[in-house]
Amino acid sequence: MPEGDTATYRGGLAAVSLLTAVAIWAGVRGGTFGRALDVAPLRYVGERSYGIYLWHWPVLVLLQVGLPGPSAPLRGVLIGTVAAALTLGAAGASYRWLEQPIRREGIRGVIRRLRSLWGSPVKGRGLVAALAVAALLMSGGTAAALVTAPATATAEVEIERGQQALDAAAKAAAEAARQAPSTPAPLPGGDLITAVGDSVMLASAAELQTTFPGISIDAAVSRGMYSAAGILAELARTGALRPIVVVGLGTNGPITTDELNQIESVIGPDRKLILVNAYADRDWTDGVNASLADYSARKRLVELANWHDAIAPHTDLLAGDGVHPGPTGGQIYADSVTTALQRLAELPPLRSPGANRLYPAPV
Repeated sequence: MPEGDTATYRGGLAAVSLLTAVAIWAGVRGGTFGRALDVAPLRYVGERSYGIYLWHWPVLVLLQVGLPGPSAPLRGVLIGTVAAALTLGAAGASYRWLEQPIRREGIRGVIRRLRSLWGSPVKGRGLVAALAVAALLMSGGTAAALVTAPATATAEVEIERGQQALDAAAKAAAEAARQAPSTPAPLPGGDLITAVGDSVMLASAAELQTTFPGISIDAAVSRGMYSAAGILAELARTGALRPIVVVGLGTNGPITTDELNQIESVIGPDRKLILVNAYADRDWTDGVNASLADYSARKRLVELANWHDAIAPHTDLLAGDGVHPGPTGGQIYADSVTTALQRLAELPPLRSPGANRLYPAPV
């Protein structure tokens, strides 16, 4: 199942778990299905499954790095076929010459045998050389994976950078409160803003803090719009919810109008709301952004921060996953919030019913 597909997370993974449990139950209880699993090819794979699991990753990564071939999808088929053959061969060899001897003689027995073979110029040194090659393949595959598959790693770096900025801000705020003079200093503009978001906001936390000193940010990985109302309600209950609320929760799944209505209900009629839209290669992104644009267009005190259009021409500023911003991208995120705030600030004041002449003046 694709990692960006809604169905994967709305029943797909649960269905896989359930069907796996059914398959295990059917296999262990015997019968036709259980006997079918005992055929020679499946038994061969099952006995060597742990070796297959260990070997497939370095083999696959090294092939992706070094194997020339046609472009996708033919390249993927070629690499998958060659990787399967090499993995089965390596797993078969390690099963015969490593796993089985250890099962029969234990690790100490195998070590004693290696020592006894060392004197043989062919058997002993050849075996040690084979083990050394295997170790190099394993470590080389891991190193190549780190070099050639940086998308997740770079995203985690940017998220961690944001988390560090939040931690540093929390320490600075605690120290400032401890050393604050008896006469409070004027509050900066950020002290009027509460921001609740996902990992994209978390990656942009340092730039939000620089742009809006004193801003309160509650951002976490894998958070969706459904969680916003509960978080904001708790902040309101403790008196920590500020006059301007920024919500950036469109990255991790579809949203509903009811979820947005709940947010408005929680923050009340006197607070202003900024909704940050999403930029991600997910099947729900277009729907999320359309819903946020439509909702903000119909609400006087709700404004859209158009992060999607702001970052679209600058995708090189995103991490390898194409979602999380680095420092410059984080500033674009903060600037999109600034633009939305400016539009809210330019709203004309509300007039009384009689003043706008749509309703009769009160008698």
